[in-house]
Amino acid sequence: MQKRIILSLLCVMGFTALNAQVTIDDFVPGKIVLSNGDTLNVRIKPDREDRLSRQVQVWDSQSNGAKRYQPKDLKYYTFDKAEYFTLKDEDGKSVFMEANVKGEASLYGYTYREESGKKEVVTDYYIKKTGGGLIKVPTQPGRFKTDMAVYFADYPQLAEKIENKQYGYYDMEAVTEEYNAWVKAGKPKNRPALAQGEDKEDGPKLVRNKPVEEKGSRVGLDLPFFATYNFVSSPSALNSLYTTKTIGFGFDLGVGARIRLIRGLNMRLGVNFRDKGMRVTSNSLAIQVQDQNGNVFNDVLTLNEKGRIYYPGIYMNLGQEWSHFHVGGGFNLSFYSFYRGDYTITSQNFPAQLNESVENSKGSFIVHKLTDAEGRGKNFNAQFDVHFSVGGRFKIGDNVILKPTISYSVPMVALYNSGISVQGSFSSTELNVSGYQLKFGLITDIGFK
Repeated sequence: MQKRIILSLLCVMGFTALNAQVTIDDFVPGKIVLSNGDTLNVRIKPDREDRLSRQVQVWDSQSNGAKRYQPKDLKYYTFDKAEYFTLKDEDGKSVFMEANVKGEASLYGYTYREESGKKEVVTDYYIKKTGGGLIKVPTQPGRFKTDMAVYFADYPQLAEKIENKQYGYYDMEAVTEEYNAWVKAGKPKNRPALAQGEDKEDGPKLVRNKPVEEKGSRVGLDLPFFATYNFVSSPSALNSLYTTKTIGFGFDLGVGARIRLIRGLNMRLGVNFRDKGMRVTSNSLAIQVQDQNGNVFNDVLTLNEKGRIYYPGIYMNLGQEWSHFHVGGGFNLSFYSFYRGDYTITSQNFPAQLNESVENSKGSFIVHKLTDAEGRGKNFNAQFDVHFSVGGRFKIGDNVILKPTISYSVPMVALYNSGISVQGSFSSTELNVSGYQLKFGLITDIGFK
């Protein structure tokens, strides 16, 4: 029984493989030009446009099968009136581009499948004048109007139609054909421009190309705005003296640039201004008090302090972006800090002499006055935080992308040094307090090239 099942499976597999085998009937007459310049008449297998931009299959009579050629192997190939040239895209990668229009100005189409996001098949267009270099045609309406009007400035009537938005990106074949017809006619100075959709026997017809997926600009203005919630972490050994905890919500504002490094990978870099909150309470803060005669007394303070530390600095983030989603990580680095807060202290042993209440203080009692009465060495530390972010991505119009984001910051530097040390086996360790942040906000990306 088992032998019959195995035999049946082998028969089915053999029949499937036989039907899937490539034959010469799948190929059509064509021509290729090898990288060394040799021209060969061959048979080429038609395929999807996005595949033909990466490789072409040619019938090999010796092996009775397909032989694949990549852009590094060929300069050119053609079949069924379609012509493909080996050219370099905007990233410098050699690909096969189809010649949509040929003449004084030639228009090429590079079709491929996106590596990220929805992985849709899209087409980029490149144009080249005789004697000039290959440039990519901008897809953004504003950039298209500006760049293409300048590119065809030698034909003023055509440049004017582009500036007046009679021609747009999807009319690029018609634009190229009209320019070539003008050159072929001897570049007449007063040739009237064709109206949108107008037919002329000696002029091109307006042809609409299929839409192209917008992939975004290389450079953009980056505007992050976050509401933050502050967490404070302190060693348990400090709890017997005083308790440090969060003061709650704060903010993180910034302005900078977004730069696309490679497709989907962006770097955000700029300056920002943020804060971290702190609250300290204690009923057992032991201190020593010295009177005017030099006598030293032990005292215990009751302390309540709350305040904010503000940090101007810079931020950097590397992130991977898809059509509607992004993740990333980076750092925040502050240059310095300044403080605003309120505190009250009351002495348990000398309430008449040591009783103080200060509002909007520029100095923290717990950091400045307690650990260094003269305020010379102790302060809130400049911060270096590593952050991780995740969020959505929504495109608004042609130039604006909104990115609702959640971010978590981990401090690499203590919020402040307590001035209190514990003795270990070999050395003493100062007890430090660190400030963490959870951020909720929006990053606005305004693209331009």
